[in-house]
Amino acid sequence: MRRKSKRILKNGFLVIASFLLVLLVLEAVIRGLDLAPKVEDITYEGYIFSTNPKLRYVPRPNGQMAGPTININKDGYRGKICPVKKKSGDHVRIMSLGDSVTFGCGLAEDEATYCSKLETILNKDNIFGKSWEVMNFGVSGYNTINEVEYLKVKGLKYDPDIVILQTCVNDNSNDSDLQSPKFIQALQENKTLLYYLVNPALRSLSRSKLFLFCAVRIKALQRHGEKNVGDLNIWLRNNGYIYDGDIIDIGLNEFSIAAQKNGFKPLVLIFPEFEGSDKFSDYTSDYDYITDTCGRLGLQYINLLDYFRKVHDHDATKLHWCQWHPTAYGNQVIAEIIKDEIVKRGLQGK
Repeated sequence: MRRKSKRILKNGFLVIASFLLVLLVLEAVIRGLDLAPKVEDITYEGYIFSTNPKLRYVPRPNGQMAGPTININKDGYRGKICPVKKKSGDHVRIMSLGDSVTFGCGLAEDEATYCSKLETILNKDNIFGKSWEVMNFGVSGYNTINEVEYLKVKGLKYDPDIVILQTCVNDNSNDSDLQSPKFIQALQENKTLLYYLVNPALRSLSRSKLFLFCAVRIKALQRHGEKNVGDLNIWLRNNGYIYDGDIIDIGLNEFSIAAQKNGFKPLVLIFPEFEGSDKFSDYTSDYDYITDTCGRLGLQYINLLDYFRKVHDHDATKLHWCQWHPTAYGNQVIAEIIKDEIVKRGLQGK
């Protein structure tokens, strides 16, 4: 009887070991042949859906943005690639976070963005006798929460000395490229993948390429995923992709905490709204709210509306090409304003 029990246990162990070995082989084959679906499959015009709800989506490395065509580098941001490790000596690295304004929407040339122009001016004028580097971390459609999360997830490894956070008075809106019809279509077409990638209870399991491969191909698992997502807008809200609360206040608080923890110098850049072709928006409570929040948190800020009204009331039409986005000339003006403020405030390395 004892021998029989041992034989049964031994055979059972061999069956389990063989089964696990088969699973490991299948996992290796699916990984090697890249057969499993992945989050990069949920894409729209150069953006990839993110399983991090505070980001919602990120630029595709080596991707392209349309209208005009703008290239994203292999590290996933616009402009030249900067090494993760900074140059030694008198070198200052600035990272500029923001939305489509910072990204340079409508500007075909990287050199036309205020980030690129700021780097050129700082080095040409030999500010503080240092070499300067400015990284463009703008992402179209981002709000303050997204921008600060992008800094934490992607930016801090570059060890910036100064971080500029560009914000607009519309940052409290939940509107983003995630709500665009084509992005929504991509999400609808990948409901099963969404469910298994984002569901916290399944996140560890979804690291298996074999599991994901089966999840989107086995009808029962596919129906389960689609059923649990259901109405996409409700699912996005329930999973944190649509935010409740004061987005600007939350984002600026997190920006202040990140600066204290990581030792970079924070600078908030408040960008105005243009009304019509020849005037700036009124100085509304929206601007007061942002400046008051910065003051409460001890964050230095530049309110571009003040500068534009003092110096550029006569040529407002040259500064912008739509309600929110500056022209190449407008970006040049912004870069000069930031340079002057850096000098006035003595912002250098850490």
